[in-house]
Amino acid sequence: MSFAVTLNGGQMEWAGDSLSTVFAQRSNLLSPSFLRMLWDVRRFNAEAVEFLARVDNASSKLTIGEFLERGGYSQSFRDLYLLPMTAAIWSTPAVGMLAFPAVTLLRFYHNHGFTNLSGRPQWLTVTNGSREYVRKVTAGLPDVRVSCAVKSVRRIDGGRSIVTDITGRQEIYDEVVFACHGDQVLALLQDPTDEERTVLGKIQYKKNVAVVHRDPSVCSFRSSLVVDTRHV
Repeated sequence: MSFAVTLNGGQMEWAGDSLSTVFAQRSNLLSPSFLRMLWDVRRFNAEAVEFLARVDNASSKLTIGEFLERGGYSQSFRDLYLLPMTAAIWSTPAVGMLAFPAVTLLRFYHNHGFTNLSGRPQWLTVTNGSREYVRKVTAGLPDVRVSCAVKSVRRIDGGRSIVTDITGRQEIYDEVVFACHGDQVLALLQDPTDEERTVLGKIQYKKNVAVVHRDPSVCSFRSSLVVDTRHV
């Protein structure tokens, strides 16, 4: 997996694959703000590890925006590196990432090797795609139904639930696991508790546009996946 940024219709482009792609626009070799961004990337990686080693109750409440402000990080670091990358990872509008918990973001970076300039873990893909996950999981299950959407779930006595599918068929289960989004859970539950309404109702979603392309005019140094992180 690689990371590339293109801003303002290609006025600024760079990628992290190599020095050649970092300086895909050779004019950035003489750009103070771009060079400062690279310096701050190195500093951020080191300070992230230090922060995680001494995090306490007070610092655990710090947002990433506050972390950047306290560390005196440059605007170029924020706008050309951190916000584009985090917004793409979490599919969130870039400005919203400034309110993200610093400890959560930094721990994610560290656990995934993003704080290492070299020796980063290699990301692998599964042959034949994610369908293989499904095949492996369903092979060990006695009853798998497709094209059989659930219409509603209603609790009954004894802690059990009645599940109604789109055909109108009803079945009783001892336990139900919802493997879907929070708003979908609320739509399925016929009798959500106040706590469920409060917790699940606070989960918000953003629409994002992802474009898979081979357009040489965008990030021309390689094929890429472009994620528009603006709120749609």
